[in-house]
Amino acid sequence: MNLEESIIYPGLENPVADAQTVFRKLLSGASEPGLIMSIDSLDEHPERLSLATYAIALTLFDQTTYVHLSPSLYVKDVANSLRFHAGVKLSHSIQQAHFVICNEDDRPDLHQLNQGSETYPDQSCTLIIQCQSLSTGPYYQASGPGIENKRRIRCSGIDSALMQHRTHMQTQFPRGIDIIMVCEHTFFYLPRTTQLISEYQ
Repeated sequence: MNLEESIIYPGLENPVADAQTVFRKLLSGASEPGLIMSIDSLDEHPERLSLATYAIALTLFDQTTYVHLSPSLYVKDVANSLRFHAGVKLSHSIQQAHFVICNEDDRPDLHQLNQGSETYPDQSCTLIIQCQSLSTGPYYQASGPGIENKRRIRCSGIDSALMQHRTHMQTQFPRGIDIIMVCEHTFFYLPRTTQLISEYQ
């Protein structure tokens, strides 16, 4: 792939203020897992990245960040826009990545992602999954820190393989990965501390 010639999409219009706004949304989402948050800090974004994904990337990524893009997202406009605005290092090694961005239909094997260590669990990977919908699919009951009693969620990106991985991940705590589910301009956060139980169990 030739990354030399491509459209570079605009970044955040007001980089400091907009990044602070998005970061506050991310903090709110992390502290209230499963609660859908909305981002409106951008007018344009690469076609294969949702508005929320692009805004989150421009807020969290910098020149020290290793990012792995799934094959369907590793295209010129996405790669060059992220490198131009955030200075990220695009990593072909998924084990090396601080962030992995994928679509729900080309999600990698989650066991390949960096789970952190007992000493440094904060150095694990964060997975950003672009979903068709945050309001379709089977219902799940989410519980854990930040959720009073339980929160009912559904998302097209949650399937049996993801559930199995999260169940296994609970036994490895504090190691594990945090997941951000994204659809268009909305997202919700699933920290490793959040437990999901299918309502059909």
